[in-house]
Amino acid sequence: PGYFVGVALINKLGRKNVQIQGYANMILWFSICGFFFPYMKANAPALFLIVYGLTFFFSNFGANLTTYVIPGEIYPTQAKATLHGMSAACGKMGAFLGSIAMPYVTGHPATTKGLQNAFFVCAGLAAAGLVLTIFLTPRYGPNDLIPEKDETVGFAPLFFQRKTTQKYWADKDGAVSSSDDESEAAEDSEARGSD
Repeated sequence: PGYFVGVALINKLGRKNVQIQGYANMILWFSICGFFFPYMKANAPALFLIVYGLTFFFSNFGANLTTYVIPGEIYPTQAKATLHGMSAACGKMGAFLGSIAMPYVTGHPATTKGLQNAFFVCAGLAAAGLVLTIFLTPRYGPNDLIPEKDETVGFAPLFFQRKTTQKYWADKDGAVSSSDDESEAAEDSEARGSD
């Protein structure tokens, strides 16, 4: 359900806002799981199931959605596939390291205290994701994705790339127009020579 809500609201809320609210809610619900896990496990397992389910809902209506959308939009066409692949590889590496570390967090076999620790670790990682999102993820919308000259699809440069990108296209436009003028002059002289 989180993905469906995310798809319905991502253009209205904006990519960055979807990711921010997803991480903020993950911090909240994982923290509640961590603090109240022993009580809910013993007295209210249905409540625990709902609260734990909300962590999945907001991870899907948050970072799980935007980690596919944003890398596909912020990179220029010439490097989009490579950099999107590198972004995906970083995510897979995080999952790999997390699965290796988790038995050390939960204990082996898992204990109630260990599971509480795992919930707190997840809340901490969501907090780190929230901070990184606020400071490093560009804020843009669908209208910012209009393709530039020589682009097949639009992209939203990061804030520190905007001036560089604009200068690149300005320089390239000047070089293209001057080379076009030279080629037209050469074609004119060839046509006169053949007459």
